[in-house]
Amino acid sequence: MKSVKAAVTGSTSEPARLRRFVRIAEVRQLTGLSTSTIYLKMSQGEFPRQVRLFDSNLRNAVVWLEDELIAWQEARIAERDQPPSKPERKRKTGYPAITVTAG
Repeated sequence: MKSVKAAVTGSTSEPARLRRFVRIAEVRQLTGLSTSTIYLKMSQGEFPRQVRLFDSNLRNAVVWLEDELIAWQEARIAERDQPPSKPERKRKTGYPAITVTAG
């Protein structure tokens, strides 16, 4: 039996690995983000991009790849686990000089 990759591309050099698609409802549940935040973060390049399944005229025909969502989650955890950087402290320069004028 041909693998999916072989069936689509005609190549048999490497077995296909099926990747799990995740719909928006599950993406919201997995990430805790709202739909608008997901799309905002995507537009800023801070969240995995969606995959269109069909012609763009069909509504809700987009999914995300589960392994990309997992990688995004792991990156957030890695950021959390980094030691906090010390904020730069402003040095106190003392009080401003007072100018006394004779009058």
